[in-house]
Amino acid sequence: FENLTPHAIDIAEIVDGQLKKKMVIPPSNKVIRVQATTTPAGVIDGIPAVRIKYGEVVGMPARQAGVTYIASMLVAEALQGKRDDIVSPDMGTAQYGPDKKLFGVLKLIRY
Repeated sequence: FENLTPHAIDIAEIVDGQLKKKMVIPPSNKVIRVQATTTPAGVIDGIPAVRIKYGEVVGMPARQAGVTYIASMLVAEALQGKRDDIVSPDMGTAQYGPDKKLFGVLKLIRY
């Protein structure tokens, strides 16, 4: 894996009913983003609102044999159907520890 997010990705698993850390994928110090343009969209209860339009993905490395890239859901969705080597953490499977902090995800999403 090459983690193209700015933070570590913790992968968890449940073994014999116990939550365990399967792996931690550190950030690669390469971050990719989706360009965004905002325009004012009024004010809601005194809070400014904007509309956002997403554009191109910036900073995506070329394919490398045997490398799966981890990116944000927004980046992965922007590249859906264009790249099969991109995954994002499945936050629907997020597991939290007794301290209520994110422990890890059980799955990755392939787009």
